[in-house]
Order: sequence, then structure tokens, then C-alpha cells
Amino acid sequence: MLHAVVGASIDALARSGARVTSALTHAAAALAVERDLSRLRADLAAGSTTIATVSARAAAGAVDDQELIYLIAASRQVHHRLLDLALGRVRLALQGLSGLPRLSAAVAGLDARLGATRDSLGTASPVATSPPPRARRTAGTGRRIAAAVGHARRFLLADPAMVEAREVHRRGDLDRPEMTSMFPLAFPLEALARCGAAISERLESWLQELASRSFSYYDDPRIATLDADTVGAVLRLQRYRSHGGDVSSTVEVLLGRVAAALEPSDRIPVWLERPTDSRIRLAGGRCAAVEANFLLGLLEGGAESFPKLGARPLARLWSDFAARGTTDVTDYVAEYLLVPISRLLAEGQDPGDAARARLSREIEQRTETCSPLTAAFLTMAASNHPDMGTAAWSWIEVLARSQRHDGGWDAEPLFWVNGAGGAPEWFRSRTVTTGFCYEALSVFLATAGAGSSSG
Repeated sequence: MLHAVVGASIDALARSGARVTSALTHAAAALAVERDLSRLRADLAAGSTTIATVSARAAAGAVDDQELIYLIAASRQVHHRLLDLALGRVRLALQGLSGLPRLSAAVAGLDARLGATRDSLGTASPVATSPPPRARRTAGTGRRIAAAVGHARRFLLADPAMVEAREVHRRGDLDRPEMTSMFPLAFPLEALARCGAAISERLESWLQELASRSFSYYDDPRIATLDADTVGAVLRLQRYRSHGGDVSSTVEVLLGRVAAALEPSDRIPVWLERPTDSRIRLAGGRCAAVEANFLLGLLEGGAESFPKLGARPLARLWSDFAARGTTDVTDYVAEYLLVPISRLLAEGQDPGDAARARLSREIEQRTETCSPLTAAFLTMAASNHPDMGTAAWSWIEVLARSQRHDGGWDAEPLFWVNGAGGAPEWFRSRTVTTGFCYEALSVFLATAGAGSSSG
């Protein structure tokens, strides 16, 4: 999601602007899919979590036979889906690199390689599994989902500090033992709060830690900069605090910094401030999911400032979403955008018929084979969409059957971070993934589940 690169080695990239940075992020995502496909069987055997293994396990459904899982993983359906994802990212990268012949040539080579692999696979394999069945509304469904929600809540509350959800970097180029971010904790904290759990003490601890670093994304004092995602999360969580006086002062200070950082514009950058140390370059210019997170926070926690800071960016975001769907998501997995976009709709922000229709299409096209995390995103998005009834939630079974014995779910990719040597890799956390799955099942129970339990 937020990439911090320390040193002067990417000066040229920084001068090229956000367009090139976004394009290279798309290219890196395509390369990651190609790499994951090349070692899919080994990763499945090792129990690793990658985009490819998540897709293969989702296609296998409730199958427990490891050899059959390997067979399904090798099917054309799984490879088609992943290669189409990679090719889509490559095409976006090429659009962003227009006018840069050397970079374009390198990415064009990747495009040709992935395209040749895709063409060589031919038509879909008969091994391909069919879409998950529609969830049957039986009396037992409500009880089963209620039990799953209880198990997931206990998983999330087991560790008050949620250490596993932190983003931790340990690399030689940091000149310090580690660099951490508390931002990812916002997701499970918000899920618990929205579902009625008492988390005021945990929330205060999280906010105090953020305040101690001036609400910077990282705890490295060299990168004491404000980002849109952290601001959005803090604003969204204000309503769940128990100390009224502290709430208003926190919001006032944050919004003052935001107003000073944002020039009159219809775009919200990932980084609202830049580090004072000229040797530090922050990669990541604009991402539709980050913008949506920020605007949702502004609506929920800084409504008085919304007309000035958020009205124009939201109108432009709806327009872009109607035209291109999730293709402007550069820092998160694409499906995540459906969650904040649909919550903006639920907040009464009318996007117009085109954006509303686009949201319906984006949800429906992902229902055939999806991972538990994607199933959670779809459930939450559909629950906020006035035109999608509960009968369409065929993917709820993916969530119910993939919960682990301890009440949690396996970690799945959510957003990009800088890996070893600066190469991008996915941030994954069982706590964060479980937070989304817990909220999705709770939403289902509160809406469709009420009818099931009485049926």
C-alpha cells in the first residue's frame, strides 16, 4: 500500500511522477503473478499463501484430497484467471509508460510472454469447478453462521495488542533494527467496532501510539509524514471512542494538517506530506482505494470539512469508477475498493446510475470462484447496495467452510509493501483477514441470517 524507499537510488523515478510509479506498481503485480504461477505446486505443498494458491484453493472448494487440489491448481481455469489478472495489470502499466520507450519495451516483453502462455492453454479444462452454490436458507444456516461469528470474535479479541497485524520491516538499509506501522490494525479494530464489540481501550491504545508518532504511517522519525489512509482510518474510528473531549481535539488537529497539505484539487494523493530529509523518496502517488478510504473517513468523522476537502474528489472518484471500475487501484488488491465505494453509497452519497451499475457488475463478475477475503469484500459491498438482495450472496459458503479451527482465516494479500531489496510484496495478516471475514459474516447474519433462522 504505502512504499517508503530510503536513499537516493530512485531519484529518476521520483522525477518521472506518479504516472510512472503507478505503472511500475502494475508491472510488479503482473510479475508477482507470473512468479507465483511458476511455483504454484511447491507453494501449495508448503502451505504458503500467494495470489495463485488462494485462487487454487478457492477453485478446489471443500476438497480435502491434496492430489485433487494439485490437479485443480493445474487446470486451465485457474491459470486463465490468474493470467488474465496479470495481463490486465500489464496493459495498465503500458498505458502509464507511454512516451518512455525503454521501460515500455521491458513491460511489452512481459506482456508478450504472459500472452503466449495464455494462448498456449487453449480452452477451459473440464476439471474446472462450477460456481459455489447459492447459500441455502435453512434453519441450520443461521445457527452455523452465528457460531462462526462467535469463534471469529474470540480469535480477534485473544490478543489485545494485535501484534500479528502490524506491518514490520527488518532490512539492512533501514539503519535501525526494525520499522513498523500500526495502520493495518485499523481494519480489525473497525470490524469489531462496527459489529458492536467493546474495544474502546484497544482503540485508545492504538490512537495514542499513532499520536506519539504524529500520526505518521511509519515509526521511523525520518518519515514523519501524514498519509491519506491513516487519516481516513483515524476519522472513521473516532465515533467509537469513549472520551468526547479528546475526540474533537484529535480531529481538529488532523484536519488542520490535511487542509494545509491539500492544494485545491479533485484528487487525494497517497502521501499528504513529504519527508524533510531530501534523501528519502516515498513511492506511491494515487490509488482509488486510498482515496475512497480517506473520503469515507472525512464523511464519517470530519463532515464539516467535507464540502471543502471532499466534495470535488468524491465526484471525480465516482466518475472514474463508473468508467473504469477497479482498474485505478494500485496499492491494494482490486476487490478491496468495492468495500469503501459501497460504504460511500450507503452514506447517502448518490454516485449516479452509471457508477451504481458498475458496482453491481464488479460484484457479480467475481462470484464464480473467489477466496475467503474476496467473499468478505463481496458480502460487505452487496449489503450496502440497494439493488442486490440476499439471494445473490452465493459466496457466503466460501466464508463459512474456510474458517480454521482457532476461529480465524488464513492470511491473504491485501496491499503492497516494500520487500527485500525494495521489491514489492503483499502485506498479509491472519488478524486483518479474519477481521474482514468476521464483519462479512456478521453482516450476513444481521440481514439474510434473520430470515434463515426462522425458516
